[in-house]
Amino acid sequence: MPKATAETEHERRATDRKPLPPGDRPISEDEVMAAMMEVFRRAGTPPHIVYAAQKTGRIVTAENQHLLTSEELAEWDAAVTEYRLQQRGRRRWRR
Repeated sequence: MPKATAETEHERRATDRKPLPPGDRPISEDEVMAAMMEVFRRAGTPPHIVYAAQKTGRIVTAENQHLLTSEELAEWDAAVTEYRLQQRGRRRWRR
């Protein structure tokens, strides 16, 4: 590992609250998603974004949307709309 990368990794490990998984073992998609959900929770990410990320497996931002196909963007938009419709339905039944 180049020195700069090793130093950066050492600094990152020192500031992380939880240890990183062992270097020899690849992490699973489930582990990545669980870590992302924890970051979302700590950051106070809006719930419709969290829902769409879980549903589609991606995060769409103004900076990356040009990299996605129209189908991928439509999938994201549909997930956001689905979340909002579910929330409206729940509010209606709570009255």
